[in-house]
Parts: sequence; C-alpha cells; structure tokens
Amino acid sequence: MVYVDGSSNEKRCGAGVLLLAPDGMRFEFVLRFNFHTSNNEAEYEALLGGLCMAKRLGATHLLIFSDSQLIVNQIKEDYQTKDPRMEKYLGKVRSHLAYFQTYEISQIPRSQNSNSDALAKLASAYETDLARSVPVEILDNPSILEPDMMEIDSHPPSWMEPIKDFLGGKVPADPRETKKMTRKAARYLLRDGTLYRRGFCLPLLKCISKEDGYYVLREVHEGVCGNHSRARSLSAKVPAELLIPISAPWPFAQWGVNLIGPFPLGKGQAKYAVVAVDYFTKWAEAEALSTITEARVTNFIWTNVVCCFGIPNAIVTDNGRHFDNAKFKDFCLKLGISHLCSSPAHPKANGQVKEINKIIKHGLKLRLDARKGRWAEELPEVL
Repeated sequence: MVYVDGSSNEKRCGAGVLLLAPDGMRFEFVLRFNFHTSNNEAEYEALLGGLCMAKRLGATHLLIFSDSQLIVNQIKEDYQTKDPRMEKYLGKVRSHLAYFQTYEISQIPRSQNSNSDALAKLASAYETDLARSVPVEILDNPSILEPDMMEIDSHPPSWMEPIKDFLGGKVPADPRETKKMTRKAARYLLRDGTLYRRGFCLPLLKCISKEDGYYVLREVHEGVCGNHSRARSLSAKVPAELLIPISAPWPFAQWGVNLIGPFPLGKGQAKYAVVAVDYFTKWAEAEALSTITEARVTNFIWTNVVCCFGIPNAIVTDNGRHFDNAKFKDFCLKLGISHLCSSPAHPKANGQVKEINKIIKHGLKLRLDARKGRWAEELPEVL
C-alpha cells in the first residue's frame, strides 16, 4: 500500500510517502522541492515519488491512497484535465503505472492519511526537528521537466544508405538522381537488411562500411591471418631493384686494419703507423710505431679497438707477416673474431682503410710542411 500527500506553502513545498509492505514493514520517504509548486502539483509529485519508490523495492501490485480528489479522479478518468501542466503530470503518472501488473487508486479522508500528511508538512516546514531518522530527498526540478537531449549518431551514414533506401522503395525527388540510382542499384541486392553486390560468376558479395573495411584489413595483416599470409603476400608485391650489399651490419662490427709508412724519423724513433677504421661509422684509430712486430699490432687492436669499442665481429687485413702469423691468429681465435685477409692480387678489397690512409697522409702533409719529424705528435690531431 502506498500513501501519498503533498504540501505547498509560501516558504517551501514538499511531499510525504508512506509504503506498507504485506509483511507489515514501513517505509517513510520525504521529498523537499527547491522550486515552487501548487497544491495539485505537489500531490502529483508525491504520487510520482511513491511510484518510483515502489519500483525500487520491486513491488508489482499496488494499492494507492491519496486525499486529493482531483488527482484520484483524473487518474480514474472521471475528471478531465484542462491545465497543460496537469496533463504532463498525468502522462508521467500513467507511464509509471504501466510498470506494475495491477494497481488501484482510492481517495481517503485526510484523517486516514495522517502519516503521509505529517511527512508532507515536515518536508514543507522551514526548519525541521525529527525524533526519528526519515530519508529526505531534495528535488531541484519538477518531474515533468524533460532534460534537453540531442541525438548524436556515432556512425555517420555510409555509402550503402542511399542504395538501401532506393531498393527499399524510397525514390529521390530529382528525376535525374532517380535515373542514376536505378542504374547503380541494378548491381546490388538487398536481403534481410544486408546489402550484397551481384557478381558475374561469383556468389553474392557482402557490402561493408568503411569502418568494417579497416577492421578486415587489420585482421588480414595483423590478426589471425597475419602470420600465415602477411610475409608471402607482401614479398610478391615488392618491386624488383638492385641488391645493395652491407659490409657491416652494425657499428663497430667490422674493422679494417693496415700499416702506413715509412715516415721521416719522429719522436721515439717512430717510422710507421698502424691504422684501424670501422666499416659502419668510418671511425678511425691510429698509433705511431717504431718497429712493426706481431706484439705491437696485437696490443694496438686490444687497446684501441677491443677495450674502447668492444670485441668486433671481424677484422680485415692484408697478407703481411705482421697480420698473417700464429700469434695474431691465436689472439683473434680466443676473442672469437673472424680474421679476414684481402686478396694479394686485389688489395682494394680492403679499400676502406686505404682511403683513410690517404686522408691521414694528406692531413699530415698540410700540417707539417718542413717539420716532417713531428708527424707522430700531429697524428692524433689529424684524426
């Protein structure tokens, strides 16, 4: 059972709702309005609040009691509704009543609705002092005030919509557009709301939107089909071109080493220089030597290459005795370095280091002039 009552005065407006469950449980509810209403509007707001509360509690059968003769008879259709606001309230109430399986509304004297009347007066009072806890809900707007809503279509019309409309019987007003659409739609078929394109000797081809097309492409290239057809399909489409060999796959992976000299006798009896150049970055290292021995060459590679840039993958040298010896080969074998020797008949195979040698000689020539013996001191500056 639902007992409702509304109250409106100069200071405040409110409503009281009392729900009695079949097992005897009581639910009291107070609505306080932050807007002014008439007495009849307050009665309608009370009824709407009671119906909403009954729906929340899961009620399906209602007995509604109100002391408002106008409200009860308007719902029973004994009275006509002439006020536009009353018509909106009545429509709102009927939409809520449609939720319940059965309902019955009755008018009762105010004396039999004392509980709801007291709650309504409590809601409309300027100051309240409750002896027990009663939930109070504050309404900022009337229940008949519908929110402003704007229809937003997250999916814009696709290219298929005009064809579907035409096949569905919607003909354009322009005769030229009608003729154009007739020729275009002849290649399509609409079946169960899905558009298909006719094939000459193929089954019907399902038409999809632009968004679905992107999804299909992603699935083909990145989804479950990606590992099966991606590499084979795309490799056949790569245009043919000349292969460009890569001598070094990453920085400091392959070094070219060579000797230059003899130079004029310099500081520390230096007459030669050992040069190493990285094939990838073209970075060069050089050191002046007084004599060419296996130990001096091995120590240069260890100090200037391995300790500074890490163990290389390969070292390319000529076939000189200072490189082609057991000590140097054992040094490369222990570090896991591949020792590659250029062909004696083709020294340009180690052309990278040959070019660096030319640059070093040219730089020293510009710096030294008549002071040829200072080449060992100027060598780091040339690099």
